[in-house]
Amino acid sequence: MSETIIIYQNDKLFARDFLLRKPDNTNYDLTGHTATFEMTSVYGGTPKIDAAATIVAPATDGRVRYTFTAADTDTVDRYHADIEVTETATGKVLTFRIATVEVRPTL
Repeated sequence: MSETIIIYQNDKLFARDFLLRKPDNTNYDLTGHTATFEMTSVYGGTPKIDAAATIVAPATDGRVRYTFTAADTDTVDRYHADIEVTETATGKVLTFRIATVEVRPTL
């Protein structure tokens, strides 16, 4: 499921939970996995954010949390946001496109 998240420039301490689901609409079991939040301009380039995300307990619920900082939101742009889940035992990676993030100028 992909949504649009609107954040204003330099907002901070904004935490967001994301529910990761399989194609059959069941929650992805994140037991034995790590998660990374990545946010890249829709126009390409180097990711604005490439940072660890928190797997919310219980891991079987498939929920991941990322807390934005002011540095994450200092540039007005439109971004693709992805969660990369890595299976720690094998190193296999699965990427979820979870949202489009719009960072708008401060009001």
